[in-house]
Amino acid sequence: MTVFHMARQTNLLSRFYDTIQKTFLGQFLYMIAPFVLYSINLMILSKREVLYRGDGQFGYLNDIGNSLGLTMLFFVSYFLSGSFPQKLKEFIINGTEEEMRDTYSRYEAREHVKIVLWAFRVVLFVMILAATLCFCHIIQMNHAYWMKKLTIFGVLYYCFILGVTWYFSLTVFGMTVCAGLLIFYAIRSNQMVYREEDYNRNISVIKAFDVLACTIAHGSIYILDCVIIILNDRIAVSYGIHYLFRSDIKTMIFAQITICLTILEFIPLKELFAFMRKKKDEMIIRLNRQMEEEAGEENRKSLMKKRDSILAEKLVVTTAGNKIMIVLSVAIPLAGILLQGVALYVK
Repeated sequence: MTVFHMARQTNLLSRFYDTIQKTFLGQFLYMIAPFVLYSINLMILSKREVLYRGDGQFGYLNDIGNSLGLTMLFFVSYFLSGSFPQKLKEFIINGTEEEMRDTYSRYEAREHVKIVLWAFRVVLFVMILAATLCFCHIIQMNHAYWMKKLTIFGVLYYCFILGVTWYFSLTVFGMTVCAGLLIFYAIRSNQMVYREEDYNRNISVIKAFDVLACTIAHGSIYILDCVIIILNDRIAVSYGIHYLFRSDIKTMIFAQITICLTILEFIPLKELFAFMRKKKDEMIIRLNRQMEEEAGEENRKSLMKKRDSILAEKLVVTTAGNKIMIVLSVAIPLAGILLQGVALYVK
């Protein structure tokens, strides 16, 4: 919980989300801010006539690692920054025992050790600065058409977008991993409230999956963006552009680190499904025994109907919003991978 709340306090949107949501103007600004920020970036690129080039030049839209991968990460991380902590809080308050609720409230209310919090922020700042400087180095060392044509202001603004993306992304990553571990702990330690008669409609199960759906979306984007970036860097070589992951060794290290980190976000989902599968099996076994012991035909048919109904039920009930978020987080990057795959084949 300490790491989760440090990440939440470091992320300004997460920290002030409740305040932002109190007024209509606050909600309006929260919704339009990322679109305005990214539209300015697109207008700068368009004014320099590098948004897309059809004459064999490496335009911005050709650079899918930046244009698609970074854009998806920016928007998903931005909106999860605000909504994700609220989803975890709803799970803790509505779906866990009093002991875990009290622990969460204590950690949420107190200001964490300032030295540790500032150390966390410094490490985050250094990581973001390193990523931004790496991008500036790529601009200096390579000849990507869209990068060469940018003015100093254009470069600085794009570095700003890059820094903001990694700022939101890394803090959200910290929150999603910690939230997953909290759900894992709640299940393993019997701190998650579960009423057998409600089965997959337990508020605790629904709220837990709300949280884990966000981690799935975030983790999927990391993995698929990894693939997009690797393919993009291989394609860029044919334009005389030498990005970082043209090397097989660097590619393998990058892919392994990304996969290992995102696995952390998927393990709690596996644990939730295992928990629900166990509960389902227990209910089926008990109903089968009751059917064997029941002498009356009507009661036996009623028990059989109930058993068949449970067999047909899904382990977890998902909302339409969760389904859309998961589908979009997978479908859009996959479209980019297909485009890159075709481009690589053509080249």
